[in-house]
Amino acid sequence: MEKRVILAFVLSFVVLYAFRAFFAPTPSNEPPIAHAPSASSVNTVQTPEKSLPVSAESPTPVPAEGIRAERAEDLSFETSR
Repeated sequence: MEKRVILAFVLSFVVLYAFRAFFAPTPSNEPPIAHAPSASSVNTVQTPEKSLPVSAESPTPVPAEGIRAERAEDLSFETSR
């Protein structure tokens, strides 16, 4: 009986690898976009000037390497269930 279990595991892995080989998505030739949009491409929708809120602060630019926290935090949530 142990031979049947081992054979089942081996055949399962064969099926998984065959599925991955035949049905895997093809990689695109385009490099992924990793930069923040420039100021000229941010406002592509034309809106009237009067409807936009006026703020004295300019938005903080996002660094190219991404946003990182200073330290790690553990969060816990308690639910009624």
